[in-house]
Amino acid sequence: MLTVRAIMTKPPIDVGMDATLLQIHEIMEQHRIRHILITDQGALMGVVSSIDVARQLSPRLGTLAEKNEDRDSLSMLAHRFMTRNPVTITGDTPIWVAAEMLLSRKVSCLPVISANGLLEGIITITDLMRLLARRDIIISEVVPSDNQEGNH
Repeated sequence: MLTVRAIMTKPPIDVGMDATLLQIHEIMEQHRIRHILITDQGALMGVVSSIDVARQLSPRLGTLAEKNEDRDSLSMLAHRFMTRNPVTITGDTPIWVAAEMLLSRKVSCLPVISANGLLEGIITITDLMRLLARRDIIISEVVPSDNQEGNH
């Protein structure tokens, strides 16, 4: 049975609680990612998605209507707009459980945490889609049959 560890993105890209909206936006653009983890001394504190960034960016930035407060919003710190206490998962969790968690919790990523609480990686809907697009994976390696499901 394939586990989260087999397809998660590692190491995850993370920034500190005092990273600015502009810094986070630039990192997301540079790495072409939609989620960034917020950490404090290695501990997971939150998650910022590209949707969170878009909500904070003023639509007037770069236009004739731009005002000082629009530019000032770029200095907003991550801890002011991150999602706190994100849903997490462990690397040894079966992939089908991760998919169910993403759907049931209505989230688009799950930070992967080790047994001792360290950040190991991140699994996203994109990671699951990459898995489905692979031709060398047999679906029974990902999703258990009904008689195996009770073992988890």
